[in-house]
Amino acid sequence: MSKPMRKFFVVLLTLSVFGCTMILPPHPYISPDIPKSKLATIEIDTTSEYLKHIRLIEVLIDNKLAVRQEIDINQNISIADVFVTAGEHNITTVFVAETSSNRRNYRPKRKQITTYDVNFKAGGTYLVILFSAHLVDGDLYMEMIDKHTDNAVGKRNRKSRVK
Repeated sequence: MSKPMRKFFVVLLTLSVFGCTMILPPHPYISPDIPKSKLATIEIDTTSEYLKHIRLIEVLIDNKLAVRQEIDINQNISIADVFVTAGEHNITTVFVAETSSNRRNYRPKRKQITTYDVNFKAGGTYLVILFSAHLVDGDLYMEMIDKHTDNAVGKRNRKSRVK
């Protein structure tokens, strides 16, 4: 087998193992076209004092990109609500933080990824909230809460991770 053919084969094998998300962004999430009374609402908290450290927020629903919002600390931010059908869905939240703007103490951006399963109820409102940012160790602590009960919802699939 020639060298170019081997490279081509390796690329195809890599894509089949790791998927196309390495090259292509995830498909966009499209809210269902049914009455809102049969849907749950996901809100992203934009009032947290810890957002001053965040530069990007992403929310994926069932591996489809529902929210991607860059943050400018000098502007008020507003993120549209996302509507999802009742039932269990896989939710992934991604917060990208700039750990320091000081050139002497600069550290690169850090990405906190949290993935969990949530059983949404029709008519329910759920809030993705960042409630702590310990940037010394790189951890961002977030939770999804049911706004009606103020209780955390969802079962984490795996431990949150920082990249």
